[in-house]
Amino acid sequence: MPREIAAHELNNLLCKILGAAELMQDHPMPAVLRRELETIAELAESAVELVGTLLDSPAGAGA
Repeated sequence: MPREIAAHELNNLLCKILGAAELMQDHPMPAVLRRELETIAELAESAVELVGTLLDSPAGAGA
């Protein structure tokens, strides 16, 4: 159960990051900042996928 709680908390944080990145993309900004914002969103999405993969793995795997 602790693993599921940690995954839930991580996903909450990542959703906030993704939401903020999406809202920020609605505003004008220099191209260099837009690219950085896109990178942040892409990395957060990758982290969400990683959390899902860790949850799908057998308990204690790699321990």
